[in-house]
Amino acid sequence: MANSKVLVLLGNVPLYGLERSNITVFEILKKKGIEPLFVTDQQWGSHAINPFLDQSKLNYVAATYMGLLGKQSTFSDWLINIGAIVKGSFRLLRIIRDFKPDYIHVPSERNFISMMPALLASKVKVVYRCGDEPRLHNRVFRFLWLYVIGKRVSQFVAISNHIKGHLLKAGVHASKVNVIYNYPPVRHAGLMNKDTIQIRKDNSKWIVYLGQITAAKGVDDLVDAAIEILGKRHDLRFVFAGSQSDDKAFYELLLRKIKATGLGDYFHFQGFVENVEQLFLNSTLHVCPSKKVEALSNVTIEAKMFGVPSVVYNTGGLPELISHTEDGYVCENNSVNELVTGILFFINNEEKAKRAGKNAIDSLSRLGITEANFTNQWLKIYHD
Repeated sequence: MANSKVLVLLGNVPLYGLERSNITVFEILKKKGIEPLFVTDQQWGSHAINPFLDQSKLNYVAATYMGLLGKQSTFSDWLINIGAIVKGSFRLLRIIRDFKPDYIHVPSERNFISMMPALLASKVKVVYRCGDEPRLHNRVFRFLWLYVIGKRVSQFVAISNHIKGHLLKAGVHASKVNVIYNYPPVRHAGLMNKDTIQIRKDNSKWIVYLGQITAAKGVDDLVDAAIEILGKRHDLRFVFAGSQSDDKAFYELLLRKIKATGLGDYFHFQGFVENVEQLFLNSTLHVCPSKKVEALSNVTIEAKMFGVPSVVYNTGGLPELISHTEDGYVCENNSVNELVTGILFFINNEEKAKRAGKNAIDSLSRLGITEANFTNQWLKIYHD
């Protein structure tokens, strides 16, 4: 029998954890003979997704996807999006006719709804990789999950047990749900070489944050914790690697707060960094103080791979990755005080930090986060 062909509905705009994780699945499966074809956004794909797929040597075609809708959306916005759904679905049906996939891979509610008419008209098996909690905030979405998404999808892949629990609450039958933890996304050498980490080389310990510079990610809590800790010791550097463009006002407010303390030399905002290897190999500790519910955390897994323990807030699937005080620290509550306690737990005891780093590497096998296990689990989904 020929290897499976998979149509991947990746009509996303940015290149964050969700996008990277779905691409990683098929970078790995392609080595095993699975043939993916990505369907990217006709309007926005060329900004981030298409160039990354080019780097990964993954094939793609384009289609129209709906935009975001919310409470502020006008009647005109709704009409435009309904038109996009119709147009995108007709395009997808033509792609299905030409590519003849064995499976359709869907990574989000928005992408499912964007192509819903085509998905309902087609008989191709649908696999939904669920990286976010199902939205059940109103009757429309509860109906969609119970009677449309839950019925049409053949297999769900939850990226954590936390997400699996929410899928079951949405009415998805347990027999349809598999849990496969993320495997760290591929970092391309060509992109990595563009990064230069501009931090003074001395004996300071690096405390690193990797992610978007936004309030939802708890960056302000980390800054406040850092200011408190730096009041007692000055052998630390707090390194923030991530996009600052999502909330420029928030970022500028942080800079003003730091400047007012006179501690600016101890804070380093690097902007977007692809070369996480250089970052983690120089780090003592990783911090993930996300206030939003995280389904999982790619960067926490990457930190473990480089032997760096993580201090995390107790949200979503984050605690699933950490054995408290053994290979990281799960804050008892999501507060600056707990963040300070967690950071100092390792920084004040070098032996604990080294042991936790070794345990972090060892824990990946216990969690099943190895390339071999990840590959085999996904091959069972997209079997030959």
